[in-house]
Amino acid sequence: MELTIKVDDKEGPFLIELLKKFPFVQEVSAAATSLSVVVGRSEELWQSKGSKLFNSKADFDAWLAAPNSAITQKKPLYLLLDESGYQTVQKLLGRLEHGIMA
Repeated sequence: MELTIKVDDKEGPFLIELLKKFPFVQEVSAAATSLSVVVGRSEELWQSKGSKLFNSKADFDAWLAAPNSAITQKKPLYLLLDESGYQTVQKLLGRLEHGIMA
């Protein structure tokens, strides 16, 4: 059985990552190529900084998906779509790494 779910671009990446966590979901795909960019950058951040700062990948993913006051309540996950946003998230993680809470 195939199920198609249409979501807006804003929530799409988060929902796709969430769906992938269910064992009964065999394949999740997105029409937008930006999803692969977000997933790749998320994984890079997990490998470089996130794994040192968070207890688990799930905690890191939750941080990426939560509104952050340091970036005017935007979700870090959405910033991963472009290079400038990616660098902003890297800086946020660097601040956490040095104990600067924001």
